[in-house]
Amino acid sequence: MRVLILTEGYSHTGYGHISRCTAIAQVFRERNANVTFIVNGDESVKNLVQSYPLFVFNWLENTERLLEYLSQDDIIVIDSYLAGKGLYTEIRQRVKVAAYLDDFNRLEYPEGIIINGTVGAELIPYKRNFGQHYLLGKDFVILREAFKDLCGHREIREKVKTVLITFGGSDPLNLTPKILEKLTNCYANLRKIVILGPAFSHKAEIERMADDNTVIYRNVEAEVMRDLMLAADFAISLSVLSQEMAGQTINELAITGLPSVIFKVAENQGNNIAGWKNIGFVDEFIDATKDWHIDDLDKIILKFENSEYRREIFCRGISQIDGKGAHRIMKAVIRMFYEMNMDMRLAKEEDLLPLFELTNDRMVRQNSFSTHAISLDEHRNWFYATLKNRARRLFVFYEKEKLIGQVRFDIEENNSAVISISIGANYRGFGLAPCLLEKALRHFHDRERQISKIYAYVKTENMASRYAFIRAGFKDCVSDNKHALKYCYVYGN
Repeated sequence: MRVLILTEGYSHTGYGHISRCTAIAQVFRERNANVTFIVNGDESVKNLVQSYPLFVFNWLENTERLLEYLSQDDIIVIDSYLAGKGLYTEIRQRVKVAAYLDDFNRLEYPEGIIINGTVGAELIPYKRNFGQHYLLGKDFVILREAFKDLCGHREIREKVKTVLITFGGSDPLNLTPKILEKLTNCYANLRKIVILGPAFSHKAEIERMADDNTVIYRNVEAEVMRDLMLAADFAISLSVLSQEMAGQTINELAITGLPSVIFKVAENQGNNIAGWKNIGFVDEFIDATKDWHIDDLDKIILKFENSEYRREIFCRGISQIDGKGAHRIMKAVIRMFYEMNMDMRLAKEEDLLPLFELTNDRMVRQNSFSTHAISLDEHRNWFYATLKNRARRLFVFYEKEKLIGQVRFDIEENNSAVISISIGANYRGFGLAPCLLEKALRHFHDRERQISKIYAYVKTENMASRYAFIRAGFKDCVSDNKHALKYCYVYGN
């Protein structure tokens, strides 16, 4: 499986898109996908994408070169604020599955998966067309690897001692000097950690305003940013939905539970700020796109001096993000890829050995009512008997020449049948089981119209199968097997 990541980033605009795309690349690589980056940017991006194949060129203008990289076997992930609908459509036609990262309903996307991990994104009125699938809201927040599994790590100190100031890659409104001057003059006892992005051009001004209680960092790695956030008592930052940071900063502030003074620096940030305000992580914000005064900071900082208030903000932040957003995105994209790539048919002789391997898979045996290993002779006898058995239907699912799984029906009296399913180890964890069940149920019904009810028996501890059958339309019913739960599917309901 090849995954192409198409994005943009320059030293003068920032690397927010690249940052969240590398987080996505990491989870795809964990599933053994071959990930390649294509970036509209300058040579500086090579330092950010060192561990992946990388092509740097203006793909917005050089579309012929871009299209040469695409094939019908590919997954493509696009994260852009610049590409138009026409180019999206042309790209979609050349690949198997397309996923689009969106932050504010930028345009009407073609068929594919639209991803918006902004808190409250499920309330955005997307025009939902046929063939579009949506991953919206806090469950799909993308975090860099360094920020995963952090919930609860913060110490809430009685007194405020340290403030973190960060305004993205370039600080387009040059707010950092103004804020540092305010803090130096009015809050001299505060330790001030100032983080300057790679495109910030007023470093000399910052250095002039810094006092002995100021520490300046430039272009920090994710691990350093995480540690600095955990070390601070509150932050002064921005809710970014711009090319620079693509919403990363406020999400990282939330998962570290760092209370923050948030500046709105662009009109497209309204939904993002509103989402965090509704949750209560952002209590108040300063709209830097309108008239504001530096003294507006005072009332917010005064609130942060209350440790219980900071604790409340901390709890609201960490309760919203679990760090698994990138994994959920990866699983949804791969699930669609397999669903579009799979072939289903009745089993035949050539399936003997693939099904033997699946039958003896450790998890398959563990979830079976008979847990002992199956010998090849046992399997062979069962398999050939199954092919001849008019009361049994064995469907197999393949991705090219690789067996994904099987679904079996055993026809009983009273116009009913019993169903079972197993999926190969390499295809588990993507939520494929409901798809296999739905396809098998439909094809079985086409062949056996007299069957009205399908029963499934599942071990109580087999949560994955229980969830899969329910997703496929099965309902709980009274079990006649004390070792298993029973589910029922009724055709036509």
